[in-house]
Amino acid sequence: MFLRRQYKYFNTQIIKRNINILSLEYSCDDSCVSILTEKGDILFNKKITSSHVSEAGGVIPIKAIIHHQKTLPLLVQTALKETKLTIGKEINMICATRGPGLAGSLCTGYQFSKGLAVAHPNVKFIGVHHMLGHLLISTLEFPELLEKPFLSLLVSGGHTQLVLTEDVLTHDILVDLKEKSAIGDSLDKCGRLLGFKGEMIAKEMESFIQKQNLPLNDSDYYKKLTKTDFPFKFPLNAASNNSDVAFSFSGQITQLKQYLDKQNIIIKNLSSKKKAEIAYQVQYLHFYHLIKKIKQLYTIRPELNDYPLVLSGGVAANMFLRQFFKKEINSTIYFPERKDLCTDNSVMIGWAGLLFNKKSNLLTKMDSTTQSKWPLNELISIGGYEEDSTLIKKSL
Repeated sequence: MFLRRQYKYFNTQIIKRNINILSLEYSCDDSCVSILTEKGDILFNKKITSSHVSEAGGVIPIKAIIHHQKTLPLLVQTALKETKLTIGKEINMICATRGPGLAGSLCTGYQFSKGLAVAHPNVKFIGVHHMLGHLLISTLEFPELLEKPFLSLLVSGGHTQLVLTEDVLTHDILVDLKEKSAIGDSLDKCGRLLGFKGEMIAKEMESFIQKQNLPLNDSDYYKKLTKTDFPFKFPLNAASNNSDVAFSFSGQITQLKQYLDKQNIIIKNLSSKKKAEIAYQVQYLHFYHLIKKIKQLYTIRPELNDYPLVLSGGVAANMFLRQFFKKEINSTIYFPERKDLCTDNSVMIGWAGLLFNKKSNLLTKMDSTTQSKWPLNELISIGGYEEDSTLIKKSL
């Protein structure tokens, strides 16, 4: 152990080598490739989303696989050409999403990424947890977050969790989903019912609300919209659920359908203002449920109020969500200033892989497999890792 620490110290202090990272993300329908430095400088960052999603109204797994087969190699070619960097020379680390996500998409992208690593054996390879990427991306802009434990609210199409992060490797899930449906998926389904279309339906719904300039700063109007005339019930809000600290997004779409049917509302006949008001109420139903349950946890564990709270994941790009949390939660709130770093991207995969390697001194083995389901609190226990021996070799 003493010799290993000596080698580490000698290597990092004397023969320090700059790290440039090629990173790939493909856990769903987005093909993403980035090149970044260990200092966080982004040299290349591009994403191509499969067009079939907006056409079909959702992700079709086989079409997502074909999309990744076509686009990932081209994106890597473009990245190398535009940066004039070479894998195995200037680029000495490859980070690729190992899970969680769609099984077919993960297998396609991970095998391609491992192929790049096999072709360049002097390059470090890290298989990265997708949600660890979301969780750590804010530390790219706010490195002080890594100096002490912090809370992360991970809100996306597939996840809704409140996580306590002790360090890069240690994560405790404090509040999880009661059912499978995550907030992003529920928002998309509600948005589709309200007539919104596109690759990111919840984003289209938010944009539409903003364009209508609802007088939300008018206290009487806001109270009427969110209290007096609010047509929905918050999930897990009954007295019997007072001790149930969990998130639930399985019934919001049903509530919206029942409301539209009861009021005989035909979406295409709505005025833009009325449609925006209903859409805002739908967002409020989702976002304030998050806040209520987090406040409920804070009541049980008041010490958590002192921890910074990071909003991450695709839904964290929503400006209304950010405003709600700034208004309702007393903790210091962080979120990526760049919205494109909230949604799925490969910068977060490269950054998380780098931090993981530095903290653990581990690499991912070539016989490792993808993990379509992978809890954050089982980051290393799934196996497939080996010690990064490059530090010792260089020292010798």
